[in-house]
Amino acid sequence: VAECELVEDAITGNRLRIDDQLLNISAVRKYGRQLFLALGHLEALRIVHADIKLDNILVSESFGYVKLCDFGSAFRTDEPGNDPTPYLVSRFYRSPEVLLGCSYSTAIDMWSLGCILVEMHTGEPVFSGQDEGDQIVKIYELLGPPPTHMIQAGTKGLKHFRRQEHGLGYTLREPPRSLKERKLSDILGVETGGPDGRRLN
Repeated sequence: VAECELVEDAITGNRLRIDDQLLNISAVRKYGRQLFLALGHLEALRIVHADIKLDNILVSESFGYVKLCDFGSAFRTDEPGNDPTPYLVSRFYRSPEVLLGCSYSTAIDMWSLGCILVEMHTGEPVFSGQDEGDQIVKIYELLGPPPTHMIQAGTKGLKHFRRQEHGLGYTLREPPRSLKERKLSDILGVETGGPDGRRLN
């Protein structure tokens, strides 16, 4: 059973760590299911955690279940004054909506969880940008440009993207480095036994 607690003092357990040893794939699935349930509870309450990352996931001493902790950045979506800020959420887990200065919802937590699940499987962050611009580049290399409406609506959309010739969508304005196209199947090692073949045994 996944749990959400708003008082960090009431939470016991160890913060989830991923070192050189990959998590067992069954553990990734089990923790993933529990965290999806936790996000479902938060969405029903209209609460955005706004800082989901490995450091904010606690695992029980038996390694049987996990909890979300540190609700210091959390807010309710129906509360006034929740103006978009591009610095919400730790950078590696920051969604395009947040990076581009768009309005956001509980969906930003789902993006963070998706990033975490990949990291649980591979042992490395899927988007490890050195700064805001590099983070957008890393997302672009894997997923391409964000939707046009998101670029146009965001306060930072046109800072990072420009319209292509003939008005056919948007592309990065000034990439800080050469782009390297990536595929999620390669990152996950779908056809190679996991990342670098480390799940073959």
